[in-house]
Parts: sequence; structure tokens; C-alpha cells
Amino acid sequence: MQRRKIRNLNNTVFLTFLLLPFFKPSSLEFIAPTMESLFDYWRVASFAAIFLLYFLSGKASKMIIAISAYEVMLLVSTFINHGDYWRLVVNCGTVIGFCMLTELCVDQNSKKYFSTVFAIYLVLITINFIVLLFFPNGIAADSYYGNTFNFLGNDNSLAVGVSLPLMSVACISSAFKNRRLTFAAFLMIAMISATVLITWSATGVVAWFVMIAYILLAYRGWLTKYLNSYLLFTTFAVMQVAFVFLRLQEFFAFIIEDILGKSITFTGRTVMWDLAYLVILRSPIIGHGLLEGHGLIKVGSMFYYSHNAVLEVLIQSGAFGLILFIIPFVMAAKRLYQYREHFLAGLVSVTLFSFLMTFLMEAQISSIWIFGFLVIADHIPNIIRQCEANMQNQRMAFQRPRTGHLRIQIGR
Repeated sequence: MQRRKIRNLNNTVFLTFLLLPFFKPSSLEFIAPTMESLFDYWRVASFAAIFLLYFLSGKASKMIIAISAYEVMLLVSTFINHGDYWRLVVNCGTVIGFCMLTELCVDQNSKKYFSTVFAIYLVLITINFIVLLFFPNGIAADSYYGNTFNFLGNDNSLAVGVSLPLMSVACISSAFKNRRLTFAAFLMIAMISATVLITWSATGVVAWFVMIAYILLAYRGWLTKYLNSYLLFTTFAVMQVAFVFLRLQEFFAFIIEDILGKSITFTGRTVMWDLAYLVILRSPIIGHGLLEGHGLIKVGSMFYYSHNAVLEVLIQSGAFGLILFIIPFVMAAKRLYQYREHFLAGLVSVTLFSFLMTFLMEAQISSIWIFGFLVIADHIPNIIRQCEANMQNQRMAFQRPRTGHLRIQIGR
């Protein structure tokens, strides 16, 4: 679908104003509550501007409708179960607003979008890395679980919310400059890698390894077309069934225990999965919504989330919600498979697969970047076309004579 162009989105300052509140450092909740509140008000203003620009530019895309349908289902379940309405409205608005802005930008000027996101996060990741070196045990901790926070978030949220998407953004931004990796991109990936290895969240390490191995061994190589979205997404489905439903992890004891340093129960996650089934059976169709507190899985005297994305979706929005949650992934897989020969489609496919890998052990199903990359996948034709045109223009500029002009005289 062809959208009307929004010229202001080509302005770096304006685009930064719209993007920055979506990248709020999680530690602000603990170290600077007033600043966190300012970011929240800023995000509301940004969402209002994005919403207006989006519908002035044309109709909603199928991907935005699909993502919104899942969010609406979650809202319905939360209202029926008298859950935490306000927190869910904020979460839904954040996801949908970020997806709308991403779609507007990649349709119109992908290079500007990825370079702006890259520039913002290069600053944030540098700050996070410096803070981590001085405070390796974190700068704050939540009062319920005692999880430690670095500048941008805790160990697991850093993997889903920062490490995985930004490694991909660094590569895409470099591609628009006709480079495998620019020095700035290499620097960002190096800092992300060091952060993941220092904090050592097993889930984050596995997902990071998938990304870094692909970038080093297969990115822009012949393996790209074979590591396609259908194969990768099917691999996740098999792993979900094998580990979460059939519990076949004992066959991988060497990797789990000796390399990752975890128990075969995945640090007690299998217990929470068993309890999650009981919670799901209490409301299997529409789920329990998003309730106040810390999840619905009671272990001892504390409440936890299920530590698995599929189970958490079932808990929150039931079977209807799970179907709606899967649809955008199916749409993304189909679009990426159509362009599997191109290295950018391969990169986005592996990025989404890395997210799915974290889904096995974590329930971070409201991360803006998960849905943001579904939008990027859906619009991969536009991104590829813009990238190829940009690289062609750069090659032509490089080949253009640098001194004088060829003058041709035609005699009588």
C-alpha cells in the first residue's frame, strides 16, 4: 500500500523527538522517578503525533491491524477480569505507536530511520557499558524479586529490548552505507557482546550467540537463503514442544549444565510451567488479562510470570489471544520467505528467530522491538528496494569522474 509522504519524518531532530521516549532506560524508575514521569508524558505526546501522522498518510496496513487485534484481545480479557487497565493501555499504546512510526519510516525513508535509531542507541549503549564497568552488580534493584538493573534494564530485558534488535539495526544501517559493518556498528556490537557476556543471562547468551554467529559466518553469504524464515520459525515450534511440553531437555544436559551453568529444570522454570497449565485451565478461552501484581504463578509466598512466552500469552489472553499473537509471525514469515535470497531478509529472519529463542525461557511479550521487527519484516520489500537504490547511487557517485567534464564538439 502506497502512503502519502510525511516530509517531517526526514528531519532528524523531529524523528528523534518521536523515537526517544520509546527508548526510556528502565533504571530511571529507581534512580530518577521524576525523569521517568517526564519520559512517560513525552511518550504520550509522541504517540498522539504518530497516530495523527499515520492516519493522515493513509489506511492502516494488515500488519498493524493484526498487531492491534492481539492488543485489543488482551484489553478485552483484562477488562472482563477487572485487571490492571491503566498499565495495559500504556503498554498497548506504546507497542502500537512504535509500530506505526516504524511503518511510516521504513515505507518512506528506511535509511533515515535506521541511522537515527542507531545514533540514539549508540549513545545509550555507550552509557550503559561505562556504567556496567563501574557498577558490575547493577545500579538499582526492584523491591519484589531483587533483580539488579543496569542503566538500560536488567539482564534478561537487555537481551530482548536492546542487544538483539540493535545488533540487527547496526547491520542494516551499515548496509545503507554499502558496507558490511561500519566502525561505529562494529563498536556497538562489541559493547553489546561484552555486556551480554559480563551480565551472563543464559537466555540472553544463547540468543546473542545465534545473532553473532550469523553476522560473522552467514551474513551476506550463501547460507542466507537456506536459513529462511520458515525453517527458523519451525525450529522454534519444535523446541517449544520438545522442551516445554515434552520435557526432552535431559538429552541436552551437557549444554545446559556444563556450558550454560543451568540445571535441567532451567532454574526451576519447569515447576512454573507445570503451575502455568493449571492457571490456563481456569480460563482457557480468553485468559485472565493483565492483573495487578507480579504474575499469576504462585511459588512459595511469591508470584511469578510463567517464563515462557506461549504459556504467558495463554494465561493473559487465552486461546483466542494465542491465535491472534501467532498471526503477525505467520505474516512476517511468509513475506521474509518471498525475499529469502536477499541478505536483509535473512538478517531480519534470524533476528526474529533470536527473539523466539528468548520466548522459550522468558515471557517478555510486550517488548516494542518484537513487534517492531514484525513490521520491518512485513515491509522488507520497501527496505530492500531503498537499500539497493542507495547502494547503486553510491556506486555511481564513486565511478563519476572527479576532474572536469568531458566536452564534445560536433563540427559542421
